Amino acid sequence: MKKIALKLFILSAVALNFVSCEDDSSLVITEGEPQFRIVTPDDGTSITLNKDTPNDPALTVSWEDAQYDGAPTQITYSVEIDKDGDEFNTPISLGSTTGNSLTFKVSELNAAAINAELPAGDLGTLNVRVKSTIGTTGAEPMYSNVINYTVTTYFTYLYKDYYLVGSATAPGWNNNNNNPPLWRNPNPGSENLYEFTGYFNGGGGDPAKFKFLETLGLWQPQWGTNAGTAQSGSLAGNPGTQSGDPGEFQITGPSGYYTFAINMNEGVRTYSITPYTGSTATTYSVVGMIGDAVGGWGDGNQINMTQVASDPHLWYKSNVVMSNGPLKFRANNAWTVNWGSDTEYTGTGTQDGPNIPVTGTTYNVWFNDLTGKYILIPVID
Repeated sequence: MKKIALKLFILSAVALNFVSCEDDSSLVITEGEPQFRIVTPDDGTSITLNKDTPNDPALTVSWEDAQYDGAPTQITYSVEIDKDGDEFNTPISLGSTTGNSLTFKVSELNAAAINAELPAGDLGTLNVRVKSTIGTTGAEPMYSNVINYTVTTYFTYLYKDYYLVGSATAPGWNNNNNNPPLWRNPNPGSENLYEFTGYFNGGGGDPAKFKFLETLGLWQPQWGTNAGTAQSGSLAGNPGTQSGDPGEFQITGPSGYYTFAINMNEGVRTYSITPYTGSTATTYSVVGMIGDAVGGWGDGNQINMTQVASDPHLWYKSNVVMSNGPLKFRANNAWTVNWGSDTEYTGTGTQDGPNIPVTGTTYNVWFNDLTGKYILIPVID
C-alpha cells in the first residue's frame, strides 16, 4: 500500500507540474531572455541628426515575428525607447505597426530623444526595444532584445512667442526695441495661454495703445482688437482673422500696473486687461541668474540682469549662452530672496522653489519679480 500511495503521489505531482507548465505557457515573462529579436539596426549604431533635413529617414527598426501559441489575433508591435541606464522605467513609444519594421524621420527621432532627456545638441545613447501585444486590449506583451543607439541631437523649440509694441509699452511703436515678451503658460494643454503683468501708460487716447507681434522686427503677423476701448473681447489679427491690420488695445484707466492676458486657442482667441494690485512689492537693486546653466553656483557665476527703466520689477538679459543644467533667479546677490520652479523655458518661480531645468543654447531671458514669472526664449539662427 505504501508503494501504491507513493506512486499515486508522484503521478499527482507530475500532473500538477504539467498543468502548471501549461498555465505558464500562456503567461509572458517580461524580463530575462528576449522572446524575439531586432534585426536592424545593429547594436551600437550611431547617427548625427541634421536639423536641415527634418524629413529624411533617421532610424529604421526591423524585427523577427513574435511567436504566440495557438492562433492569436493580430499582433501589434511598438518600438520603444528610453534613456540609456533607465532600463525602460519610463519608455517612450515611437510608433506602432502590424508589420515587421518602422522608419522614423529625423524630426521625429530628435523630438523623441530630447523627450527621453538626451542632451540637445550633444551625444547621447538610447535603449531601443520592440514590444508585441495581441488583440485590441494589448494583451500578452512580449519584448525583443534591447539595442543601444547613439544619437547626436539638435536643439529644437516648438513654442510660439509674442511681443508687446505700442505707445502704452516701454518700446513704443518700435517693433524691434527689446520688446517684452508675453509669458507662456507651461502646463500641458495650456501652452496657448499667455499673459504679461507690468507697467502700462494709461489714460486713454494715443499714449495708451498697444498691440502684440509674433516676430521681432516684423509687423506681420500682428494682433490687436476691433472692439474699440473694450477691456476684454475677441482678438483680431493680420493675418489670422482678417487681411487688414487690427485696431489697438487701450488702457482706459490711469498709468500703472496691469495684467494683459490672451487665449490663442483656435476658435477662442480672446483677451482681457485688468488692473494689477500687487505693484507695491519690494523693489530690488539687483536680480541675477545663477546655477550650472550659467557656469556654477558660486557668487562669481551670477549673471546680473538689466532693469527696465519704466518698470523696476521687470528684468531682462539678452544673448545668454547657457549649458545643460539647472538655474535659479535671486535678488540682491544673496539667497534670502530667490525664485525657482520645475518647468523649462517658462514658469512661475517661487521662494526657495526647485531648480529650473535648462537645455543648453543661447537665450533671451525675462523675469518679473512681481509675479515670479520667467521666460527663456532661444536665440535660433
